[in-house]
Amino acid sequence: MACSLLRDPSTRARYLSTTSRQSLRRSARAGFTLVELMIVVVIVAILSMMAVVGYRKLTNASHGAEAVHMVNAIRVAQEAFKAESGTYANISSGLASNQSVNHGALYPHVSMSSAREPGNYKVGWGAACGTTACPNAIDWSGFPVHADGSTMFGYTTVAGFAGVAPTATVAINGANVTWPSTIPADWYLITAVGDTDGNGVFTTILGTSFTNDLLIDLDGE
Repeated sequence: MACSLLRDPSTRARYLSTTSRQSLRRSARAGFTLVELMIVVVIVAILSMMAVVGYRKLTNASHGAEAVHMVNAIRVAQEAFKAESGTYANISSGLASNQSVNHGALYPHVSMSSAREPGNYKVGWGAACGTTACPNAIDWSGFPVHADGSTMFGYTTVAGFAGVAPTATVAINGANVTWPSTIPADWYLITAVGDTDGNGVFTTILGTSFTNDLLIDLDGE
């Protein structure tokens, strides 16, 4: 019966027209589904990129927290050392800072068998500093400060006497820090220098006996 109906030209034309429209609708539905799939893929890619960036920022922030904790721990150790000996500990051969100033004095990195600048790796705390980076009677291994584990940042601390201003240079946001014009008491300076993402740009965190505030240059690098 169906075959006989299709022999009629008008019936066959209507049948073909209906079949074509159905085929086009199926194609349209398939094309729309493909567009939706592409949109989903793009959204997932964007969300993945945002997650990676957020994770990196969170990781860098955690390493920055290490440096802040250690600088404050060194402050406490300096006060404890002064209470016992009468002077602050002048440990480092120079105050490290910024992109290249005295990086060879950064502890614990100077205790490595082959000393390196800080980067996106950790170094164990507690080994002897060595007479080049720590030329005075006390070095970090005998100083009353201890890290919870290995550190990514490197540290320096220098000290001086009342009436003698610091000679170290530290730049914060492009301007050199100005030390007090009069020095009525003994003093110390502490820096943490790190490059937690390994891009060759160093963060500097400065703590001093002149103020309780910490100064930070290039935070998060």
